[in-house]
Amino acid sequence: MRRGTVSPMILVGVLSMVWTASAETKLDQDKAGVSLVSTFHCISIYWSPAQGGPEREVSVKFRATGQKQWRPGLPLRYHPVDTSECKADYRGSLVNLTPGTTYDIVLTLDGTHLRTECRGTTWGEEFPVASTAKVSDRDTTLTVNQSGRPDAYVYIQQHDSPRGQQRCKRAGRQWQDHKALHHTE
Repeated sequence: MRRGTVSPMILVGVLSMVWTASAETKLDQDKAGVSLVSTFHCISIYWSPAQGGPEREVSVKFRATGQKQWRPGLPLRYHPVDTSECKADYRGSLVNLTPGTTYDIVLTLDGTHLRTECRGTTWGEEFPVASTAKVSDRDTTLTVNQSGRPDAYVYIQQHDSPRGQQRCKRAGRQWQDHKALHHTE
């Protein structure tokens, strides 16, 4: 394993990007051709109904599974690109969602009887932590000599910081508190 030196702030940023890049992006596709791509607070929707076109909109409504009241979403926008790699489709996103929550989604192609229902789940914010490396205040660069995996992270925590926080020094500025990965003891 190669050793390197990384400032704590850069480390938190890199861990975040690595987790995002290595996380399995779940692409749900149901029998009606609806594809859903989830993140923490968003579910992107792709749908190619047979009678779709630029003259029609797709209405969206959604709710957290188990809730009674539906909420309206913004209509999906028609994306006319139609190639061998990509079909023309409607696209849009549900935003400001709650992490780790399953949503029921209903899509209706306006001016037709086409309607489909699907279900998508946002990513949870609980991260699998394999071990915790505690470090103390320092004026030198932190040397990181251990690595986690997508299913088991190494959480780096300052000894005197509150649970779930880490103090970082940025480019000679004063210490500031920044949230780090969720810490479990």
